[in-house]
This record gives sequence, structure tokens and C-alpha cells, in this order.
Amino acid sequence: MVIREIYVSDYSDKQLTCIDCGQVFMWEAGEQAYFEAKNLLPPRHCPLCRRMRKLTVIVRDTSRQDGVK
Repeated sequence: MVIREIYVSDYSDKQLTCIDCGQVFMWEAGEQAYFEAKNLLPPRHCPLCRRMRKLTVIVRDTSRQDGVK
């Protein structure tokens, strides 16, 4: 198994476009290194839309626990 060392300096900040709201957001070099180390795909949602999606899931799960559908 080959293990590749990941350096932040191997990356440069990139501009990505959110698939929900269309806003351009910065994907920083450090985040790119983290994503590669964890073998994750690049983000498709801007930070605001990611927070909104998480809140929606939390509210939905909380309401299910309270017996509300």
C-alpha cells in the first residue's frame, strides 16, 4: 500500500459554485488537503447552504422524536 504525504502547499484556493443557491464560495487549500486525506469529494454546497441543510435535518429528526410527523 502506497501512502502519500499530503501537504497544504500542494493545493491552492479554488472558487466553487453552490449547486443550491449559485453563490461562488472559496474552497481553501487546507480544506482540500483534509478532504483528500479523508478521501471525500469536493463540497457542492456553500457554507450557508450546508448549515441550512444540517439545520433542516436536525429539526426534522427532533420533530420525529417528539412524535410530530
